[in-house]
Amino acid sequence: MAAFCIRVTKKTMFMVLGRRAPAKDLLADQYVFSRKHDGIRVRISCNGVLSTRNGMILHPPWTYGTITHPLDGELCMRDADAQGHARVMRAIHTAAWDTLIIRVFDHFPDKTDDSFIDRYNRLVKRFSSRIHPALQLVEQHEFPSDGYVQDYLHGLLDTCSSENCEGVVVRSKDGAYITTGKRDARVIFKVKNPAYESA
Repeated sequence: MAAFCIRVTKKTMFMVLGRRAPAKDLLADQYVFSRKHDGIRVRISCNGVLSTRNGMILHPPWTYGTITHPLDGELCMRDADAQGHARVMRAIHTAAWDTLIIRVFDHFPDKTDDSFIDRYNRLVKRFSSRIHPALQLVEQHEFPSDGYVQDYLHGLLDTCSSENCEGVVVRSKDGAYITTGKRDARVIFKVKNPAYESA
């Protein structure tokens, strides 16, 4: 059986990331950051359907238990390859699901004014109980309480290089989940590991 073969009628409107840090300084205590691994953006519906941003339904041999909110994440190689997108595609086509993991970093909200930190705390609570080993919660980290986000990005990218990560994602704690397709770097943005700028 093909690894994926069905296109859903309607594409999911994922939140999109700003491609660079805003020019205006951002207060560090109002943001969190996480490491980003290269892969394929996916959504897990409440009934366990796994689909991509382009509307393709994937068929891994997994069940996820109870999901109260659709999950937003990245289907990645378990070995956290910074340039893993092509390898993920090969793994899907060859049904090598044991080499893949879904790194969950958000969920689709019930209401538009739901803040990221509220959504993340729900995920922490959900992942504190037993959940499928193919799902991993992406840990969010606080910046030091003083200064600006931009002051710390260089050091974070040095860490990404040593850990072979694609880069860093920075999120506003108060940020809503935006589904308009517009990029707002004040709410969420990524900065790429310089070693993979061309990726």
